[in-house]
Amino acid sequence: MLSTVPALLIESAVQTVVLLAAFWIMIKIQKLDYHFPGLLGTAALVAALDRILDAVLGHFLGSYFSSSISAPIVVIVGMMCIAKVTRADRVDVIFTVGVGYALWFVMNLWLLGALMGDLRPDLHPDAGAVNATEPDHAPIVAPTNRAAKKAAASSPAVKAANNAAKDLAVKGLIRNGSKSVLMLGVGTKIYTLYLHEKATVQTREGSRFMQFEDADTNSVTVLVDETPVKLTVP
Repeated sequence: MLSTVPALLIESAVQTVVLLAAFWIMIKIQKLDYHFPGLLGTAALVAALDRILDAVLGHFLGSYFSSSISAPIVVIVGMMCIAKVTRADRVDVIFTVGVGYALWFVMNLWLLGALMGDLRPDLHPDAGAVNATEPDHAPIVAPTNRAAKKAAASSPAVKAANNAAKDLAVKGLIRNGSKSVLMLGVGTKIYTLYLHEKATVQTREGSRFMQFEDADTNSVTVLVDETPVKLTVP
């Protein structure tokens, strides 16, 4: 738990800056009165509250229920703070917070795209590179014995992985060799998984370690607690 605190602080700081810019733009457009320290405090409070509620509620309730509970709380707190800072009418406050959150979402997408860097495919691979269509490890030979197959499918690890996989959906896939990126949807949340990198994902079955392992023409392979699961690419 303690190891996630620095990551939460960094993410909250980045979201504070983005949300501050979104609120400031909307206030300037409507020519509302405001004081900057109060606006900065509002952005910091809303961003921190959003991260804390997602982390705490997601741990106990999962991503499905945590988002439906945390989102209204964060929006209401944001409206109360903006109303206090601007002293504006209710309609102006609702408009400022609503469009501000939309700008916040768009800015987050833009930042995500900027952090990904150049995702154009490399059309000139090295001569010694392994053919991308060939697996970089020996294929797993499925047991031919029916009893062995049944025993493997009924193991606790495989059952847990299959239950967790019911919550997963491919929301986007950027194919770029070793720099491929998978947008993995889990309920209302979207996680960004880079090829061969692990991430902690909240499902209805609890926290699961997932790794974007491979991608082919119509599907991707995700390791759910070291158990491979194939997901269809829409």
